[in-house]
Amino acid sequence: MWRTFWRSIDRFSLQHFKYVVNELQMIKVVDKQNRELVIDLFQSIVEIVTYGDRHDPSIFECFMEYQVLAEFVRVLKISRNARIEAPLLQYLSIMIQNMEGEHAIYYCLSNDYINSIITHQFELDGGDLAPYYVSFLRAVSGKITRGTLCLLVKVHEDVVVSFPLYTEALKFAHHGEKMIQIAVRAITLNIFNVSDDMVYQFMTTPPVSEYFSGLVLNLRTQCFHLDAVVHATENTYKGRREELLLETDKIVDDLYYFKDIYSVGELHLSKTLTRDLVSMLVFPILLPLVHLSQSSGTQLSAITSLFVVSRLLQVLEGTNMANFVASAILCFHMSSSIEDVNNLHNLEEMVCPEPEGDENFKRSNIPGHLSDFLASSSHILSFLPDDINKESRGCERGDGNIGLVGEETNSLTVHQAKRPDQQLSKPMYDGSLKRNFSHENGEDDGVLLTYQDVQLLCRGGIIQFILSEDHGLMLASLMLLLVLAESKDLNYQLAAMMGFSQSKSRMPKTHGFSASPEDGSTIVTYMHQILNALLMVLASEPPCSALIQWHSGWILRKLLVFQEKRLHDFDFQLFHKSYEQSCKRLREELHNCWFDYIPDTLRNEWASCKSALQESSQSKDPFFALDLACHHNNLPCDSTPSALAWHRMVEAVKVLVLHLQLKPFIFGGDPFDNPLISLKSSSLAISGRKYASDLSSASFGSDIALGSGIPCQIAFSKGGIRDIYIIAIARETSGKLLLLEKHPLHSKRGVVIAIAPLAGLSPKIDENHPSWLHLQIRDFDPKFEASKIKGHHSSMSIHEADRRWTLGFSNVETCEAARSMIFEETSKQRSAVESLLATLLQDNFPGNSSDSQGL
Repeated sequence: MWRTFWRSIDRFSLQHFKYVVNELQMIKVVDKQNRELVIDLFQSIVEIVTYGDRHDPSIFECFMEYQVLAEFVRVLKISRNARIEAPLLQYLSIMIQNMEGEHAIYYCLSNDYINSIITHQFELDGGDLAPYYVSFLRAVSGKITRGTLCLLVKVHEDVVVSFPLYTEALKFAHHGEKMIQIAVRAITLNIFNVSDDMVYQFMTTPPVSEYFSGLVLNLRTQCFHLDAVVHATENTYKGRREELLLETDKIVDDLYYFKDIYSVGELHLSKTLTRDLVSMLVFPILLPLVHLSQSSGTQLSAITSLFVVSRLLQVLEGTNMANFVASAILCFHMSSSIEDVNNLHNLEEMVCPEPEGDENFKRSNIPGHLSDFLASSSHILSFLPDDINKESRGCERGDGNIGLVGEETNSLTVHQAKRPDQQLSKPMYDGSLKRNFSHENGEDDGVLLTYQDVQLLCRGGIIQFILSEDHGLMLASLMLLLVLAESKDLNYQLAAMMGFSQSKSRMPKTHGFSASPEDGSTIVTYMHQILNALLMVLASEPPCSALIQWHSGWILRKLLVFQEKRLHDFDFQLFHKSYEQSCKRLREELHNCWFDYIPDTLRNEWASCKSALQESSQSKDPFFALDLACHHNNLPCDSTPSALAWHRMVEAVKVLVLHLQLKPFIFGGDPFDNPLISLKSSSLAISGRKYASDLSSASFGSDIALGSGIPCQIAFSKGGIRDIYIIAIARETSGKLLLLEKHPLHSKRGVVIAIAPLAGLSPKIDENHPSWLHLQIRDFDPKFEASKIKGHHSSMSIHEADRRWTLGFSNVETCEAARSMIFEETSKQRSAVESLLATLLQDNFPGNSSDSQGL
């Protein structure tokens, strides 16, 4: 009898569930006194319903019979000041997330219970309720299907007029908490993937469609934040780089969200997003960039604009965005004269080939922006007479009759003189437009342009950045063109107009458009100047950083492949010059403190350079352009001499490896046939034997014969003065200096107590104490540093000073002998390295570059 009385209650039974529901129904008001009870009831109901959904159908039948969701709504409405909203939303989210039965999910979404909770007037401003609310919306969005979506929308005359789940979620799209932003994007993607035409129409119709324009405007704001960081001056390079990475990550996150929207594959969404991206981001960035409109002082800088557009094309691959970008770049060349204006209609057809639904888009976007361009273009050329316009077009084609008026005026007239051949010797643009007016007797004597002015007019558009002396701008603009060139989305006619048709073997020949230099309207017109500018970077003095040269080499290789161009004799000479400079720099490193690491560094950098040169433009991160804009030297000023020397040696190796891989590519042969494969490892073999027969294999604690060891003394900071022996030993490309103490049991043997690399010791006799010998010890560990920091963008942070050993000898002669021993062994080691590298550093260029085979 007592056992029956104390029988435990099955908390997952139908009977207990009814009891809990009845308890909830008896709640008439929620206040601080019964708040905890109500929360416990919510928890019990959710646990039992979740259990019943999987194991006991009768429980969910009771859940529907008692209309428990209606009770949740009722309790929510009578608990304004009891802070019950957060736990209620939390337990509802748990219940919905764990439901698996289609019948149960359908019931929960029906009868407008969910919409009643969604539209409840929560106090979401401040506090911590917003995460619970958005989590609840996300749980609901994860359970809707095409069949249940209709339960959450309100329709009037076949038009969706209300969709609370979607519209309420959008209110948190720009919330300050990143996790809430991520949740909102997950909600929208869940909805996008299950919507029908009526819902898509609702989403893409104002005011709901303003969500997409808001996203683009927010992305544009992020671009301006990035631009501010690029041009900031108060932070150190390390701090600015961290900020750059943070801001670029935000931009890339937004772009990948756009890609997810495109991946839904719904035409309404894609067109709406494309319209906003083109009209609010792409054209506003690109058109001012190529001088298609007046600068209002509010545009992004060129380097940031080029980065953003390149990253956008990479992420949004598979969309029509490449054609819009190409059209914005090309319209400067197509509309710089009246006869080319007729081509704008053809440009529109190439950008928007789909007939259905695109008419309004083309009419409202493409011509509108191009009309703005024409206005700005007329402003640029308004001060030129008609014949000058024609001449400037001739300059662009390469057949213009522009020449010098006189050395005294340093100006040009385009009325009569011929263009000098030397005009292409330095195809650089300083980014500004200038006019010179000549007045005689107070009257306007016509327009006289300096030689540079005419060049600027001829090299408008993106060419001004491609041929810029700013390496960051040049590389970033070429990067953008290469991303376009390798884009599978680019219309083949646009590709041909830009000079990329030969790289598109899958594309048919152009129809009515020429990619030849003679038409003067394509990028290919300037290809020889571009190649020359890249080679000038490689051959510059003082040399550019390895980072810049690697990127320049990557672009050079890409352009040669795309254009199938042969280099001119002068270009071959430039490359030969830069190759000789790289060899000279490496030879100089053979006399510095890291010469012993050159063979291993060559092997390591060969693989890295090969991967870098073979990288596709779609996978190459254009961040390098921003990085170049922010710094000139990535070593801190407090780096040790050995760290600085290491960086200099690695730079020299990187540059030589680049030339070794470009050399056969330019002159013929396999560019990736590794000439370093015969190099032996310079690593020392570490022996664990107690008695090492070979001094070169001795390690710390080894017991070896003193032999030719020279006695001396050394003072350690904590160990006092100790009597030791020193032995310098070089074997092939390895070398070390051993410090030994006499063995306590064997007078002719010693125990190794310290080891220093032979390279970099730089033994120097003290001027005041000729029996003292000073040795510099490399404390910088490149292997440790490489394990901490990866990649070309790494900044080294070395704050410890290099050590110095001072050895005291019994007399001057012994000190001189020790110094000579170190010099002799170091010379042997250096000779071994030089012999190993001899074939790499010899000049074996083809005798006549003009006869060399190009690509």
